[in-house]
Amino acid sequence: MTMTLKKNQLLLVAPIVLLGLGGAIFGAAHSEDGASQSVEAGAPATPDEHAGEEGEGEGPAESESAAEAKPLTPEQMQEAGIVVEPITMQPLPKRFRAPGEVRLNNYTSSIVSPRIGGTVVQRHVTLGARVKKGDPLLRLFSAEMVEAQSAFILAVQEFARVKDLGRDVISGRRYDEARIKLQETRTRLETYGLTAQQIDALASAGTAGPTAGEFDLIAMQDGVIVAEDFRVGEVVEPGKMVIEIGDGKTVWIEARVSAEVAAQIEGKAARFFIGENGFDATLVQIDPKLDEATRTIGVRLEAADPDGRLKPGIFVDVHLYGAATPVLSVPTEAVLRSPDGDWAVQVEQSAGVFKPQEVEVLYAVGDRTAISGLAEGTRVAVKGAFFIAAEAAKGGFDPHGH
Repeated sequence: MTMTLKKNQLLLVAPIVLLGLGGAIFGAAHSEDGASQSVEAGAPATPDEHAGEEGEGEGPAESESAAEAKPLTPEQMQEAGIVVEPITMQPLPKRFRAPGEVRLNNYTSSIVSPRIGGTVVQRHVTLGARVKKGDPLLRLFSAEMVEAQSAFILAVQEFARVKDLGRDVISGRRYDEARIKLQETRTRLETYGLTAQQIDALASAGTAGPTAGEFDLIAMQDGVIVAEDFRVGEVVEPGKMVIEIGDGKTVWIEARVSAEVAAQIEGKAARFFIGENGFDATLVQIDPKLDEATRTIGVRLEAADPDGRLKPGIFVDVHLYGAATPVLSVPTEAVLRSPDGDWAVQVEQSAGVFKPQEVEVLYAVGDRTAISGLAEGTRVAVKGAFFIAAEAAKGGFDPHGH
């Protein structure tokens, strides 16, 4: 009986134990479900008390603090020549751009061409050479010149005989005929391009000699040989340009603009650029007539070229100017290229602290550049911007100004 009682007690205790274990298991499962629901609902997780140790997970405030540059002292700013001013609206002439081309100044240049056909037998100068007025350029041979020279020599000799005989021996008609013939043959040589000195030398010699039919084309002005179109042995026709001479001092810049732009151009000042190199020029003419084919108007500039750098045919970027209008502008030296290639100015954040601010460059006139992208009154480093940019790079400024 005692054993039966113990067996019954064990049977009663087992369900109780099993019931307790089931409750514990159920409680644990319920607890995990609750935790999962809290995370999905966006409940904040418990902060890790070790977070941030050993330099991991620095906060934004620490990063910004590390990126801040050390303020420039007043002494540094003065030594670097840094000047800060608020930008304001100021009158600045409008700028108009147009493609252009360097041309010879037709008013100070000349072409050399034969007046009769002939064969080139010798050259006296080369391309790019400087010549003086009267210098021989090339020698031609022409059968027409042989005939003209012979006729002149005969006329010289005939007139000399008539003069020696005297007006008392010969009739006045013969004398006049000889004089007229001499004048006609001389004029013919002049028409063919011989100078008075060359003709007088032929008259004195009394013969053309072994060089009969040969004659030189000469320079009609001082200047530089800027073009040539001949070779020794070539037969050239009358009127063909064989040599072109420029004065080597000035050139023309030819450009074309719309009628609207032409009406807004004011003053004589102008500039043109070859790559990054700028040159001053003077506006000398605006065509009075519209080109009906292109619907544009020609504009001509004149520029000094003492070094001969402006070669005819070079394409340039022409800048013309109109009436002044109010616009935000800064000295050109205040605008620099940022590392990513954009234009930027140095904006003062606080005393001695600057931040590069990207701007849009509209145009430049003289030593000022029109910009947009800043509010009027913004304090900008108008001098010493390069020094500030260099110091900013050393101090870890964001080169993009972001």
